[in-house]
Amino acid sequence: MWSELLIILTSALGAAYIFTAFDGKHRDVKNVGLFTLLCIVIFQLNQFLDYSSNISSIVTEVLYLSIFSLVLTFLLLTIRKLKPEFARYPYPIAFIPVLIVVLYPLIIGNESILNLVGQLLQLAGLLTLLLLIISHLEHSRIIATTSISFILFLSGAAIYWFDGSIPIGSWLWQSLVAVAIALISYSMTKFYNNNEAVNRYEIK
Repeated sequence: MWSELLIILTSALGAAYIFTAFDGKHRDVKNVGLFTLLCIVIFQLNQFLDYSSNISSIVTEVLYLSIFSLVLTFLLLTIRKLKPEFARYPYPIAFIPVLIVVLYPLIIGNESILNLVGQLLQLAGLLTLLLLIISHLEHSRIIATTSISFILFLSGAAIYWFDGSIPIGSWLWQSLVAVAIALISYSMTKFYNNNEAVNRYEIK
């Protein structure tokens, strides 16, 4: 479907922009962002491949969990960098969401638990992004693009999870998410390149 190709395109362009424009000082966040977008591209490409349904299902579920775990890790790293040194949580804590992927074998094949974990990760990511917008974004253009991204992600998630009662089709939420990916890639790169507080950060 064209909307799936749109997600692939915006994710690839977002990754290219982050790779070329993101301040190298924040290599940890840059790498997490790039890996997240790579997982999105692979996730979408996997939908077009025709191979064993069991393997395809496992690959899809692992990528699904990886995407949202990495998004939350990206945001937790960002929040940590913005805190004063005495208030920062230990660096490894930002990577705790990745443990969900490691623990995937415990929920393999259980669609209801997988969906619940996915919903919780999405909710946590949206709330963390909202907190970031309210508390830490300074430049009006970055606030605007990040806020639009938040609204698009929220709308896309709502349409996805309530698709049964709102029979619109996947093209709508996929289109919203595709635009949001492009905007958030731009706004977070600009944020890291221009924010004074985050650019005083050192891993400690």
